[in-house]
Amino acid sequence: MIEDGAVKKIYPVAVGAAESPSPTGIFQIKIRLEKPTYFHPGKVIPPGPDNPLGTRWIGLTAKGYGIHGTNVETSIGKAASHGCIRMHRHDLEQLFALLEAGDEVEILGDEDATQLSQIFGELPGTEDVVPSAPAVAVIAGQ
Repeated sequence: MIEDGAVKKIYPVAVGAAESPSPTGIFQIKIRLEKPTYFHPGKVIPPGPDNPLGTRWIGLTAKGYGIHGTNVETSIGKAASHGCIRMHRHDLEQLFALLEAGDEVEILGDEDATQLSQIFGELPGTEDVVPSAPAVAVIAGQ
C-alpha cells in the first residue's frame, strides 16, 4: 500500500494463473463489500468458510475483477487465481479498512525489478517472488 508517495505496507498476494492472468493497468476501487456472495454461472456460494471470496470484496473498475480473500490459503504467493488478486484474510481485512471507493489500484505486468524497486525500494526476501507475476500497488486517497 502506498500513501502520500510512501510505501506503508507490503502484503503477499496470489495473482492470475497463466491461463487467466490478472488485468494490468490503473484502476479505481468501485465497490467494497463485507461478507460477499460468490456468483458464477450455475453456482451461488453464500458468505462463509466455503466462499472463495473470503470475507471481503474490493471490486475494481476492471469489470469482474477485484481484490478478495480466499478459501485456499495455500494459493497466496502463487499465480493461481482466475485473475483477481487474492489475499490472506487478516491482510485483506486490514487493507479493506484503509481503503475507500475511488482509491487507485495499479497492477503491473510481468515482474520488472527496476520498476518494482522504484516503487517499493529494496525488498527483502524477493527470492520467493513468483517469476513473471504481476505486482499490485494500492494507492490510498487518490
